[in-house]
Amino acid sequence: MLPALEERYNRLTAAWHEYRRIIGNATVEQRNFKPAPGKWCMLQVAQHVMASEAGTLRFFNKYPPIKTGLAGHISGIIRSLGLTIALKLPLKYKAPKVPDLNPETAIPWEETEPEWVKIRAALDNYFNNFPAEKTAFIVFKHPVGGKFNISQTLDFLLEHINHHLLQLQRIQQTQGYPTAR
Repeated sequence: MLPALEERYNRLTAAWHEYRRIIGNATVEQRNFKPAPGKWCMLQVAQHVMASEAGTLRFFNKYPPIKTGLAGHISGIIRSLGLTIALKLPLKYKAPKVPDLNPETAIPWEETEPEWVKIRAALDNYFNNFPAEKTAFIVFKHPVGGKFNISQTLDFLLEHINHHLLQLQRIQQTQGYPTAR
């Protein structure tokens, strides 16, 4: 993996393992607990993050990296920074209206986790084999943030998973959250 990507990717992987630890250690009742009507349970949060990563991977596989000029590069920096700040703020946002990003039902962890492992392995392969000469190229188009290069895409994935990791922790701290048996 390119040194410029490795540290960020390691943090993304650590956050993913924390998801797996939290949800893997939760009971079925805890995984399905909704902090309020219309809010997501842990499983829906995991499905959302997994769908986001799967969508990013589909984009990688469908479109080759595209060279951009100086204006596109500067625009990407500004948009990436804006999205990063938005995800760091303690605000709640509606997920973009993209298929699978807004799960209505909770799929059991035993079905979700193996699929997520496959997606993560494919992302790992993509990032590990990304060519150095294309680091400034556009590789992904976020539904709200726009076009990003490989570093900006990795920043989005990291901030997104961390944003929702805090959501898992808020669910656990909600009054009425089931106690472990």
